[in-house]
Amino acid sequence: LFANENYSVIPFRTCTDKFSKLPFCVNNPLNLINKEKLETIFFVSPIKFFIPEINSGGCSLVLGLPFGLRGSVSMEYLNAKKFFTSDFMFSVQRKLFDKFNFANAFSINLTSIENFGKRWNFQSNVFLEYSPFNEISVSFASINIFVLNKLQNQIHSFGIQYFDASHIIGTSINVCYKNFTSYSFYISFCPLENFSCGVDLRTNPQTLTLSFGYDFDEIEVFMFFQYNNTLLVSQTFCFSMKL
Repeated sequence: LFANENYSVIPFRTCTDKFSKLPFCVNNPLNLINKEKLETIFFVSPIKFFIPEINSGGCSLVLGLPFGLRGSVSMEYLNAKKFFTSDFMFSVQRKLFDKFNFANAFSINLTSIENFGKRWNFQSNVFLEYSPFNEISVSFASINIFVLNKLQNQIHSFGIQYFDASHIIGTSINVCYKNFTSYSFYISFCPLENFSCGVDLRTNPQTLTLSFGYDFDEIEVFMFFQYNNTLLVSQTFCFSMKL
């Protein structure tokens, strides 16, 4: 569970979603670059078909800040029979020198484990993206950069993607030193103006995620279905409202 960058099944992509159709900003604040209005995002994973006692959810408020900054305040939790963990996060993003996109996220984690008590941890994540050409971007992310949160792995991700008006193709390598290395591959399509879909593959943990999103102007609705080799089948329902 703690090998993931987030608790829901919304996939983590190191590069930004150029379609701005799916809510990847909940786990990668580089995507705040696509948000121009005040917006609220809610997501919940109420069903783990074969492990019903595990559930997760969260919410995020996206807002504009001075000096060209965009920010978000979010909360995310994961609940099970033996433990509970939650993150309270503040993220900021800014475009730099036309071709660079920078973001930083600060979070406080509360973990409660049965018979072991509670523990608070601080965590900081850094994200950077460079777009040398109109159709190509490369990015870097460091999760738990100072290793202040002893319960969370320190993960470094390097990604590259190609995109045009109808599809996005990307890949990344995710390195957790001395523990594991995983690879991610994804492709997204935007066949209709208000509809997008995507497929994400990851090698460790082994997951296959299907993403669907539809934009009803002021309200957007999303569904994510994931097969995980350990947790089996799960899903996340998500919707956002522009204020």
